[in-house]
Amino acid sequence: MSVRVFLSYAHDDDPHRSAVRELWHFLRRNGIDARCDMDTSLRRNWTHWMEQELADVDFVLVIASPAYRSRAENGAVTGSGNGVEYEAGLIREMLYADRARWFSRILPVLLPGRSAGEIPSFLLPTSSTVYTIESFTVPGAEQLLRHLTAQPDEITPALGVVPRLLPRAAPVLAYDYPTVPPEELVEALAQLPITQTRATRAHFTGMIEERLGERLDVDPGDQPTAYVRALLSALATRPGGLPALAEVVQQLYSDRPGDVAKLGELAYREEPFD
Repeated sequence: MSVRVFLSYAHDDDPHRSAVRELWHFLRRNGIDARCDMDTSLRRNWTHWMEQELADVDFVLVIASPAYRSRAENGAVTGSGNGVEYEAGLIREMLYADRARWFSRILPVLLPGRSAGEIPSFLLPTSSTVYTIESFTVPGAEQLLRHLTAQPDEITPALGVVPRLLPRAAPVLAYDYPTVPPEELVEALAQLPITQTRATRAHFTGMIEERLGERLDVDPGDQPTAYVRALLSALATRPGGLPALAEVVQQLYSDRPGDVAKLGELAYREEPFD
């Protein structure tokens, strides 16, 4: 179904009327069901015709000109321009009654040679979009055609997934952790919930790998104690490996300071863990 458009304009002079006629023909040649008062094939009650057209329309094109702005804002001179004054009043009422619907459908249009100063102030000529016709060709009227036919030049990209960005590692402080034998550490880690199932062990390994930026040759399928021993051996030979382990446990179990303290002590061992 074609888009229905109403051309609202003033009879400033013959050149302006000819330009509006050219726009009317141009839009219809390009599939836009444009309506204007130049179609005099039938006898009409013009006020009723205006009301009916505006009631059924998809878009209203307000064609800027000095006479249109003057009559829309100041009223018509007696005996001249009453139609534009009446028509502009109806359009203003549409905007006032349902601005959410009509703001993007009542469009100020500049024909070649016209300026934004000729647009009625209620259409916000200096703070909203104005549709300028450079020529009565598809390239010359592309902005208007795209809007009328819902074919934007740019569309908003779809939202992607927010990347997971790890926090900067906290500086290592030289706390006086108690000396803990490695076996006690292995036992403490093997009792944590994160090391109890294959799935949680895989997740635990992945968190540590993310902090290190490298893969660890550790099998989450091993039983907890064997898994912990292999994990500690792999980390002890890598710079920052044991601190990374301590940071992950602290992140997961900040309510268990004893385990964190034990891991912190291990992080300061200078010799590899065997």
